[in-house]
This record gives sequence, C-alpha cells and structure tokens, in this order.
Amino acid sequence: ALTLPVGALLQPWLLPTRGTLPIIPRELNLPILLITVPGLRADRVHHLGHSRETTPNLDRMLRHGVSFTRAYSASNDAGASLAALHAARHPRINEVLTSEDVLPEHRKTLADRLGPHGYDTLAVLSDPSVSGMGLEQGFKQVVSLPAGSSSDDVFEHALRFVDETPSRRWFVWVDLPDLLPPYGGDFADVQRFAPELPEGFGTEPPVAFLDQDELRRRGW
Repeated sequence: ALTLPVGALLQPWLLPTRGTLPIIPRELNLPILLITVPGLRADRVHHLGHSRETTPNLDRMLRHGVSFTRAYSASNDAGASLAALHAARHPRINEVLTSEDVLPEHRKTLADRLGPHGYDTLAVLSDPSVSGMGLEQGFKQVVSLPAGSSSDDVFEHALRFVDETPSRRWFVWVDLPDLLPPYGGDFADVQRFAPELPEGFGTEPPVAFLDQDELRRRGW
C-alpha cells in the first residue's frame, strides 16, 4: 500500500532531471511544427556549447521546451535521415540510403498517420533534392521552393497556412535552406568569413587542405 506514496516521495532524488522538464498539458490534437535544417551540427549550436551566439532563436525556444544534448542521426545523408525521421524506420528498412532513393508508398509517414485524425498538413521544402523522395506523402499540401529560396520564404508559406487553418489541428514541416547553396554547402564563399584561407578551400575538387602546422597555429 505504501509503494506509490514512497515512490512519489523518492522520485526527485531517484530521477532529479524529471523535475527540470517543462509541464506539458495533456491535450490531444495539439498543433505540430517540425523544423529541419540539413547539415546543422550540434557543436555549432550556442546552447549546446558553441561559444558564439550562432542560434539565438533556438536558444530562446529552450526556455519553453527541452533540448536533447545527445542525439544520433540515422545517416550522414540528409535524405536518408529525413526519411528515417518521417517513417520512424532505419534507412535500410526504409530502402532510402541516399537522397537519390525514394521512400516506398507502403511506408507510413507521420503525415499519413495524422491526416485521418483530422489534421491539416503542409510541407514546405527548400531543397530540390528532397522533393520527389516520397517524404511528402501524406501531406495534403506541399510547397517546393526553387533553389536559392530563403528561410523567410519558407516561413512565409508556413505562417500563411497556419493563419488560414481554422482548427488548431495542423502539422507543418518546414525544411530550411540555411546550410544549402548559395548560403552554405559546397558552394559557400568561405573566404568571405575567413579571407586568409587559400583559394578553393572546402569547395569543389580538388579540395585545398591546410597542413598540420597551419592547423596547430589556428588551434584547429
């Protein structure tokens, strides 16, 4: 008879981290916003330890939520990771190992499962390589933006959808382009941020590398 009361009293000492989690109301049919940024590294997120304030909006969101300090990607390929995220299956089971593969129709995505429960769904994709991978299956509306679109363009479509959706039951997936060309990725003008780097560093082959003496001098 004392099991529950004693367990409740001991909980703060046995599981102290539970006391730091935010209180989330037990409501059904809450809106869901999924934001993905392919290529974003945890060691470049400020509240996860990066010295520069690179992610002020993510840092602000932490005040009202939970940030997992340890997470593992299903793949080093953005498309395969996104497929694993949406279908909740390992890339090999999904048959999506690269961004050139297509998620089979019989693999149910989160949007597939939410739609029958009255959710309005929207996907706003900024990476042309992600469009056509089958990740948009289950979404009632899909917006594929041209290469070079900005995050502001992505959120403009998402916010318009939210404003025009009468119910609170919506699922919106926005795939941000901040680390894609021409803003990042292989075509980023890294010399704009580090003019002392040799020409061609980190861009198309042959890639220019810094020797060990230079790496030591920079503390890299």
